[in-house]
Amino acid sequence: MIDRAIVEVSCTPVEVVITQEHFCSQDLACSDDCFYLSIACAAGTVDPSYAFRRCQIAKQPLNQPSHRDLATAEHVNFDVREWHDPMNDSTLELLITVGIIIGVGGLLALFFTLLSRQLETTGRERMQARFPTQQILRSEMTANFFGLESRGRGQIRGNGVLVLTPEELWFSQFAPRGNISIPLPQIMQVRLVNAHLGKRILGRKLLYVRFQTPEGTDAAAWVVEDAEGWQAAIRVAQAY
Repeated sequence: MIDRAIVEVSCTPVEVVITQEHFCSQDLACSDDCFYLSIACAAGTVDPSYAFRRCQIAKQPLNQPSHRDLATAEHVNFDVREWHDPMNDSTLELLITVGIIIGVGGLLALFFTLLSRQLETTGRERMQARFPTQQILRSEMTANFFGLESRGRGQIRGNGVLVLTPEELWFSQFAPRGNISIPLPQIMQVRLVNAHLGKRILGRKLLYVRFQTPEGTDAAAWVVEDAEGWQAAIRVAQAY
């Protein structure tokens, strides 16, 4: 079955050829639902990219024939004015998807940037409310707390402000809110570890502090920007 029609598309009047002879070509699997559409411009050029399965066509035949009708009918009229290249659709869908991903990524980056600034502001306010500036030896506004050993593995890890003074190592967690004060004379050990309570961050060392409490010994760990610097600062503060 071959059907020919004269239509207007992007070039001058063209010839549209629909044939079943291409059902079993390398580009299309053998199927009653497949046919080949080629478009020849007036200049005589043929665009072989217009090869479609029927399911990829936006407009069904005007007389709505079945695939069996396509195989036997002498003439089938198609409204080619609303046909489109599915490759163009795929490209457009890809661009839209990429645009959405970039947009969402940008919004997330903005959200976390604003959140980080808010946490830093909160941490600074808590630190300044508790300590005079001259007492602060070292501080970090968003230290990542890995928990107290005495509370086990089920506790929630969270960020907070970590402050070292001549008298204590103090931490105030943002959420859930809570404060930990470790007097320097009670600190038994300061070292760097890879994990604490089964939790780790690949490629990062944790600041680990073991200390004495009225109930016995306990330990805590944090992810900080300069773990070695914190370790050295605590040891120096203890020496005075």
